Amino acid sequence: MQSAHDKKREVADAQEEEEFVVVRLEDEYFAFDVADVAEVLPYSEPVRMPRAPKFLVGLVEVRGIMLPVVDLRLRAELSATQRPRHVLAIRLGERFIGALVDEVCEVYSAEAASVGSVASLGDKLDAQYVSRALRWGQRLVPVMDAVRLLTTDETLRLKRLRSPRRRKGEKQN
Repeated sequence: MQSAHDKKREVADAQEEEEFVVVRLEDEYFAFDVADVAEVLPYSEPVRMPRAPKFLVGLVEVRGIMLPVVDLRLRAELSATQRPRHVLAIRLGERFIGALVDEVCEVYSAEAASVGSVASLGDKLDAQYVSRALRWGQRLVPVMDAVRLLTTDETLRLKRLRSPRRRKGEKQN
C-alpha cells in the first residue's frame, strides 16, 4: 500500500510530464505540443486557391469548414518526394490551420528532463519555427512552435483571404 507521500510524489511526477505529437516529414522527425494539435485527419488533396500565397498549398473541407493548409516540408526546407498521409489541425490562438505531414508516429509523454533548449539542435531547423528540443528515444526532435508557423505577414494575408474586401456599395451579411 502506498503512503500519502508516495501518492503526492506520483502526482508531482505526472504533472512534470508533457505530451507531444511526434510526426515524420520525409526522413526527419518533428513534434508539436499535444495542446496545439486539435485533430489528426487523413490526407485529402487540398483545393488550390487562385492568387494564394506560396505558403498556402490549398484548402481542405473539415465538417463543412474550409481549413487552410500549409506544407510543413516547406518550413523545414525538405523536398517532397512522397505524398503526405495526414493533415494536422493546428491551433493558432483562435484560428486553425492544417499542416501536411507524412506520418503521425505517436503521442509521446516526456518527462521534463527530456525537453531542452533549441540550442541543442544545432542547424537542424530555423529556430524561428522551433520552441524546444525533445529527446525521443535516441533522437533529438525539434518541437514546432505552432504560433510561429506563420509569420505576421502570412497571418495577415490569410485573414484577408478569409474576409475579402467588399466592393463599394456591397452590403455586409
